[in-house]
Amino acid sequence: MTLDVRLLTFDFFTWYHMPLDLETKMANCQAVLLDIEGTVTPISFVHEILFPYAREHVNNYLSQHLQQPEVQADIQKLREEQANDAEELRQPPIDSIDTAVTYVNRLIDLDRKSPALKSLQGKIWKAGYEDGSLKSPVYPDVVEAFER
Repeated sequence: MTLDVRLLTFDFFTWYHMPLDLETKMANCQAVLLDIEGTVTPISFVHEILFPYAREHVNNYLSQHLQQPEVQADIQKLREEQANDAEELRQPPIDSIDTAVTYVNRLIDLDRKSPALKSLQGKIWKAGYEDGSLKSPVYPDVVEAFER
């Protein structure tokens, strides 16, 4: 089963309370967005698989994709965050792939909810899913629910 995840704006409350049956509501549905942690996969998956995967692949990912505008934007945002960060996190300044990797790994260690980090991690995970090197466990009842 392949899930296509996209950013959606959705008012679930309004949709849920529409006076239509579920089949009618779902007739034009193109995507379903689910939270993965504990919903479709074990909570441990994020900390035990996804975070280490991003850490292990950030250097290679940046080496291959640094010239892409979206990655450049993430690096610029990381530089801006670093400039406003605690003194001990400002050195070394991000001026190369190696220093970017150092800062990214520090943020991962701190479990920082950095928008630039999350964006970069998302790109790394997407590449891993696409090349097959990253796979997610999915609870059996999730597959059954989608098949219904």
